[in-house]
Order: sequence, then structure tokens, then C-alpha cells
Amino acid sequence: MKKLIAILAAGLGLLACTKEAPVAETATQPLKFNLTVTRADTPNTKAVKTGWEDGDVVFVFFSEATAPKYLEMKYDAETESWTSTQKNGTTEEAFDVPGGWMIAVHLPFGNDAEVVEKEGNFAFNKMYYCYYLASESVRVVIENGVVTGELNMQLPDGFVQFFAEAPAATAERASRTYLWESHVAPAGIESVSYACEVNMAVRPYGTAMPAYYYDNGVDPKGFHFSGILDEEARGVATAYTFHINLLGNIYETVSGTKTLYTETSRALKLPADDSEAWVTEEHPWVDLGMDVKWATMNVGATSSSAAGNLYAWGETIAKTTSSWDNYSFTSDGGSTFTKYTGSDYSVLLPADDAATANWGAPWRMPTKEEWEELMDEDKFTWEGDVIERNTSHVEYDDVNGYKVTSKIPGYEGRSIYLPVNNAYVGGPSVTPFNRQEGLDW
Repeated sequence: MKKLIAILAAGLGLLACTKEAPVAETATQPLKFNLTVTRADTPNTKAVKTGWEDGDVVFVFFSEATAPKYLEMKYDAETESWTSTQKNGTTEEAFDVPGGWMIAVHLPFGNDAEVVEKEGNFAFNKMYYCYYLASESVRVVIENGVVTGELNMQLPDGFVQFFAEAPAATAERASRTYLWESHVAPAGIESVSYACEVNMAVRPYGTAMPAYYYDNGVDPKGFHFSGILDEEARGVATAYTFHINLLGNIYETVSGTKTLYTETSRALKLPADDSEAWVTEEHPWVDLGMDVKWATMNVGATSSSAAGNLYAWGETIAKTTSSWDNYSFTSDGGSTFTKYTGSDYSVLLPADDAATANWGAPWRMPTKEEWEELMDEDKFTWEGDVIERNTSHVEYDDVNGYKVTSKIPGYEGRSIYLPVNNAYVGGPSVTPFNRQEGLDW
């Protein structure tokens, strides 16, 4: 591949196969394959993929083959040829099927992908939130037991791509690096149906796009990102602000107005990870795959493992002691409450939210529902010990905190650390977990 740069490219149509049933021709012997793989001869696709590289994989699915049986085509740079391997079939007869249609998919960062069966469709073993090339509605032509055809790979409509050069980039660093912009949504292939249709999973606009490590040994290495651009932002002058998280530090570029995603497929390259063009954000955060983002540390803390400040419910000034006499919303030592009574106690006004008051909007306290989602065992794993309490204060024996790690597809391995904190008793409740997250973007 020639030097990889961030591409904002016009697409060539979403994948959808012709529904008209082809005339079937039944093979009388085990099938062999003589398929050629080409790229669409347009500036858009050329800007994405200028040449096949050693180890590139194209997955070929057949409308008449039962999932998860598929054909894997792998490119050999030395011979400049493709090797076809039948996958998930016990014998050569696995693809002895009548005609039909086939569809081919290339995942640029999915050479390790495997195909599984999901609700009767072809699906990859994990979600790859990156662009892809595909060849749609290719007729299966069988002559003398040989399948022939040309797979002309094209870029789906709407995908945009970005590249941040990073000399210190590694695959491990890529797993902890992501980019977001309010006009771009992460997207990936969820499954391929027997009708030769690609079903995409698209997250909300502004959700973080995971990084993929790029290093072909020739071009500068770095991090690759891609997603779908909002239709209203295509080909018009739009104000963009890119944010990137590198090793737990969050940066944003200086905002600018650009016309992106033009028909001529103009290229855009993001600044390198150590460039002065990036401005450090004051309060770093992590996208765990939820609808909100979580801060990497508590209000008042200087690191993710520090406890930070203690706050009573509805107060924005840190506590050093706690009693009903010094609680803001009681007039007589806890007998009469003046605010957050009855049914309105669970939602704080911005002026009474410790996160909003100290960090500014859109930071806020997490809701009960957001905490409950964070404790969902199907979405997150918690590492830590059992909390033990006594009558005078809260103690946490042999544990400094809890590491909460996401299991949500596309966000696996991302985590936050919840440091253990003391809580004052004998007065208003002061949360031992004073994490002030829930960045509502």
C-alpha cells in the first residue's frame, strides 16, 4: 500500500444484492475457484487502497452455502496471486452448490477474522469498526466444476478515514487510543445475509472510533480510524473539532471549518500524536461503549488512583467533616429538609451538581441507571475485594479500588479505576465512590 493518509472519500453505494433469482446450474463435482480480485478504477477507491499487500484477505460468501461456510482468499505479494481456501467445510463438496450469487468483503484490519454463524447469517467473530471494501451481486458462474468471476472491490457509501502518524505506535497502544468528531459515527459489519446484504452496526455520531495499528514496514506507522460521515456534512463547509485519546491523555485540535468528503476524494492527515497542533483537554475521559463517557479520575484528584474530594448530595463544596448542622439543605439539624424532598431527590440541578459546578457543563454526576449499567456483568467486569463495614466509618480492607473493564463489542479492554474512599457518618450521606462522571455528549 502506498503511504496511508486519512481519506475522506465519496462512496460507491451500500451493499445490496439483486433479489431476482438467477438461473441455477448444479455442479456435478467438487467445485474449484478461479476468481480475480480487482479494485474499482475510481479516485475514491484508489485513495483508500492503492495496491494489495502480502496477507490481505478477501472473504467470499455464497447465497447458496450454509453459514458459516465461506471462501477465504489470501494475497501472496511474491507471486502476486491469490490462494483460495474453503473454510468451515469438512470436504471439498462443502461448496458443491447450485449457482446463486456471491459477495466479497475485504477488512483492512481483519486478517485474523473468522466467520461464525449468527441467526442464520454470516458474521465475523468480533466487530471491526473500520472501513471495508466489497463486491456486490456477483453471479456464481460454474463451468466444468470451476467457479469463475471478477470481484471488483469498492468502498461503501459514507465512510471517511483518518490517519494520525505516530512513530511510537504499537498494537497495544492502538487498543487504548481512539478518535471522535461530532459528525462521524463508528460503523462496522455485523453480518452478511444469505440474500447477499451487509448488515452494518452504526454507533451514534460523536462516539469514539477505535484505533487500528498501521505499519507496513515502508510507510510511516501510526493509528488509523474510520467511520460514517453525517449526510448533512458531506461536501459542505462544516466546522470540525477532532478529539483523540492517546494513552489516557485526551487532546483536541483547534477547531476549523473545512469542506470534507468531496467527489474528488481529497486527503486529510491528522497531526502526529506529539504535535503542538493538539491541545490537552482539562478533564480526560474514557468511552466504555455506553451512552455517556466516564472521567479518568474523581473531582479533586490528580490521578486515576487518587481518592479526590468528598461531597454531600447536592453540595458542590468538598467536605472535611459531616454533620446535619453543616448540610446545606436542612434548617434544623436534619429534622426539616429545604430542598430535594419527595420525588425530586434523585435528579440534581446543575447548580447543585458537584461535577458541573467544579468542571463545568456538560460534566455531571452519574445517574442511578448509569451506575446500574456499569455493574451489568454482561457488559463489564469488576476486579476488587469485598467491602467490609463497621459502625464508625467505612473501611476497605486489602483493596485500593475497583478496576471496571468493558466487554461491549468494539470497546473491549477499556477500563476505568474507581478508587476506594472513606465516607463520613452521623450526617448527610457522603458517597464513598465520589466519581463525578457521565459526560453527556
